[in-house]
Amino acid sequence: MSGMSEGVRQDILIDFLKPGMVLIGDLFTKEGIFIWPAKKPITQSLINDLKSKDISELYYTKVTSKDLSQTMPPMFSEEVKEEAKVAIDGILNQVKKDEKVNVEDVRNVIEKLFKELITKLGKAIINLSIVKNYDEYTYTHLINVTVLSMFFSKFLGASDFVIKEIGMGAILHDVGKVKIPTSILYKPGELTEEELKIIKKHPIIGYFAIKDEPTVSTYAKKIVLFHHERFDGNGYPLGLKFDRIGRYPQIVSLADIFDALTSERPYKQGMSVPQTLNFIMKESGVYFEPILAQKFIMEMSKLYKLPSPYAIGSFVLLNTGEKAVVIQKDSEYTFRPVVIVVESAFGRPDNKTKINLALDSSRYIVRSITEIEEIERLKIVMA
Repeated sequence: MSGMSEGVRQDILIDFLKPGMVLIGDLFTKEGIFIWPAKKPITQSLINDLKSKDISELYYTKVTSKDLSQTMPPMFSEEVKEEAKVAIDGILNQVKKDEKVNVEDVRNVIEKLFKELITKLGKAIINLSIVKNYDEYTYTHLINVTVLSMFFSKFLGASDFVIKEIGMGAILHDVGKVKIPTSILYKPGELTEEELKIIKKHPIIGYFAIKDEPTVSTYAKKIVLFHHERFDGNGYPLGLKFDRIGRYPQIVSLADIFDALTSERPYKQGMSVPQTLNFIMKESGVYFEPILAQKFIMEMSKLYKLPSPYAIGSFVLLNTGEKAVVIQKDSEYTFRPVVIVVESAFGRPDNKTKINLALDSSRYIVRSITEIEEIERLKIVMA
């Protein structure tokens, strides 16, 4: 096992697992359902639970943001990264002192990031892990979110102008946090209700810091204000649903959560990429607009050489409320496979309705079904 190359799937049987064993990668069922994190000792209760559900075939893989940064060239030059840090520092100081913001330096950084991004994309070399240094987390998080937002926007087919404005919104999205007490921002434990109210003010603080700046577009301003709004309307600060938010703040939200969860902090270990994508999948249709979330997950899965979450035989929830099983794919990373409906939106067994999601524009996948108990129930329904 020790000779396994990073990013390569390693198949194992349930009998291989022993209590106390520590795997170097996240553990999945053969269908690609995440069940146990890397470096966490295997427990007897986990083994018993898997055996009780007749799960005998598993695999693990080690792919993290750190792995990628060690095997691929840097995405951006050190010069541009240093310029970005200086520009961010300038904006943060201006907001902190309630001074009029000057975004010229930040705009210049976005132009340089964009040029280097396009150059690297042309060579098919992507390394979004600029740096995971928690001593400089504020700077590196803003840079990483900016890079990832611009990269994903390019993948979605956005124009150069829009990509740059999304980058502008991304690099400014958390500037309001500079007015939040550090005792709250860096508190290792759970926040109190009053502390949560305070931290939820940062999008509004950031928006008012830039709202009168004529060189910052409406796109970027909305990103700063709406990046914590949710698809279902239960976000903050205004509680708006997706039709009021728009796609651009959600693009930055996806990049924001991806970098935040995979980053190590003094008080927490970063999640692996598979764990993070599994989290985003579970929040698809809740926090994130489903189609955007699925495209993000697929693109990041390709980037990190992970298997598609829609393996043949895996179960998915459709926007109609129907639950279906994937039976055919025209490519590994398609998010519109061929499915058979297992259960109707009203909970009635089906097993007959075959749908090619590539041809049916009225239906789409909201998320994969990853709860083991629900998977087992659907298997019984299919029988």
